[in-house]
Amino acid sequence: MVGAGSKVGGKVNNPTPIEAPPLEDPLRKRTFEWGIERRKGSFFTQILRSLAWTWFITLLVWQNPRAKHRRVQASLTFWLCQILRRLKRSYVIDLGADGMMICPPWSALACVTAATGAHEPGEQNFIEAFIRPEDAVIDAGANIGFYAIPLAKRGASVWCFEPSDQTRKALEANVALNGLGDKVFVCADALSDFDGEAHFTQGLDVQNHLVVNGSGSGSGSGSGSGSVSGLQKTRVRTLGTAWQHDKHLFGGRELALLKVDVEGQDLQVLQGALSVIKDQRPVLMVETRLGGGETRALIEALGYGSYWFDAGRNTLIKFPDDWKGNYKFHTNVIMVPDEKLGSVRERTATTSGQKATPPKVRFRKNSVP
Repeated sequence: MVGAGSKVGGKVNNPTPIEAPPLEDPLRKRTFEWGIERRKGSFFTQILRSLAWTWFITLLVWQNPRAKHRRVQASLTFWLCQILRRLKRSYVIDLGADGMMICPPWSALACVTAATGAHEPGEQNFIEAFIRPEDAVIDAGANIGFYAIPLAKRGASVWCFEPSDQTRKALEANVALNGLGDKVFVCADALSDFDGEAHFTQGLDVQNHLVVNGSGSGSGSGSGSGSVSGLQKTRVRTLGTAWQHDKHLFGGRELALLKVDVEGQDLQVLQGALSVIKDQRPVLMVETRLGGGETRALIEALGYGSYWFDAGRNTLIKFPDDWKGNYKFHTNVIMVPDEKLGSVRERTATTSGQKATPPKVRFRKNSVP
C-alpha cells in the first residue's frame, strides 16, 4: 500500500509507502513478555524469568543489523560487559568519530551499545542520516548520552533533559570526556504538561520515570512536599516554559529534532511542548506504548505524519492509521511535518557520509558515577 506523495503534472511522484513494521520475532516477543516481569513470582520463577530476559537481550544483539557481519564478536563483547556489570566495573565504549562513552555498571543498554554500536539501530540510522552540523536537537530522556554524544560529535547542538541524579552525573562525565561542553547542554528538569515539582524514581536504569500525584503518569500539579523513600524531588517544567527561558542556548539554530523517551509520559511531555512544536515544526521521535494512538492523534492534528524508518530500504514508511503496535514493548514513532517530508526524505536518502564505526571496549580502573 502507498500513500500520497508530491504531485508533478497531475501524477503522484515518489509516493510514501504505508506499511506496518515487520511483526516482532515470535521468540523474542515471548522472551520479552516473560522476562520483563523477572522480579515477580517465586524464587524459582524469578530465576526462569531472568534467564528469559537474558535470552531476549542476547537476541537483540545477535539480530542487530550493525552486528550483521560480526555476530559472534558482538555476542562475546556483550557478555564480557555483562561480567563487568556483575563485578561493578565501569568501562569505556570507543565509537570512533562518534566519540567515547563511559559506561557505569548499572547501565543495561550500555552492554548492547558496546556490542553493536547502537541499541536502536533503525532509529539511530535515521537520526544520524537526518541531522546536520548546523542543527539543534532536544533530547528528553537523554540517559548517559547514547544519542547526544554521537550527534554532538557530528556538530549538532543538543539540549539534554535528564532528571535522574545518577544518570545525569554519568551523562555529564561523557560530555566532559568528549570535550563537548559547548555543544551539549544538560538540564536536571523533568518535562511534562505542568510547571512545578514532582518525584522521580531512582535505581531503575532505563525505566526511571516521573511520579505525579503518586502515579507514574498523569497531569496537573506535582506532589512536591515531603520525603518519599526511593524517590528524588525534581523540578518539572513544560518544554514551552523551558524554551521561553533558555532557547538562547542554541544561538539561533533551527530546532530540527525533538526526541522524547520518557517511559510512558510522552503524551504529557508533548502537550507541554505544543507551543514549541507549532513554532519550530521539528521532526519528532517519540517512544510510545501500544502504538501511541493518543500521542499520534495529538501531533497529526498539527499537520504531521507518523512514520518508521526502514534502514534496509533507507526510507520512511508511514504507519497505517489503525496500527496499534505489535506487542507490549515500546514503539519509536518518527513524526514529520507534512511540509518538510520531502526535505527529510532527501536528507536521509543522501547521508552525511559518516559511517558508524564498530565499537571497541576499553577498561577502566576507576569507578564511574
